[in-house]
Amino acid sequence: MYRSIIVAGLALAFALPLSGQEARLPADSMEIGQKYTKWFLAYEADSLWSHMTPEMQERNGGTDRLVEMMDLVALQVGTEVEVLEERYVTRNGKPQFWHTGRFSELPEPVQIRWVIEPDGRISGAGINPASQAPPVDPE
Repeated sequence: MYRSIIVAGLALAFALPLSGQEARLPADSMEIGQKYTKWFLAYEADSLWSHMTPEMQERNGGTDRLVEMMDLVALQVGTEVEVLEERYVTRNGKPQFWHTGRFSELPEPVQIRWVIEPDGRISGAGINPASQAPPVDPE
C-alpha cells in the first residue's frame, strides 16, 4: 500500500522530463546530489526551490507545495536511518543522482532521485521504493 501512496503522491509534482539531451555533469556532481537530498529531508524548501530550473518551479507550484511533498514523505517513510548507496545513472538522456536509504517507517529501502542539469540546477525529481526504480538508459 505504501508504494502506491508514495508514487501517486509525488509523481505529479516531481514528474521527470523526457528530454533526449546528452548527459553531462557538473564537476562537483556528487556533492550537489547529496546536498539536494539533505535539503529535501531537512525541509529546506527555499534552498531547493532556488536551485530548480524555472520549468521545475512551474511544475511544482511554489515552496508551499514542496513542503507538502516533504510532509507526505516524512509521514510515509519516517526519517532516514542509513544511507545505502549514492550514484549517478543516465535516464532519458539526462544524469540523475540516485540516493537510496533505509527509513524508519518502511521495511524496504527508499530511493530519492534528482535530475541534475549541466549548470547544477534541478530539472526533475522522483521518489519511490528502491524495488520500483525506473529503467535507466543502456550504457
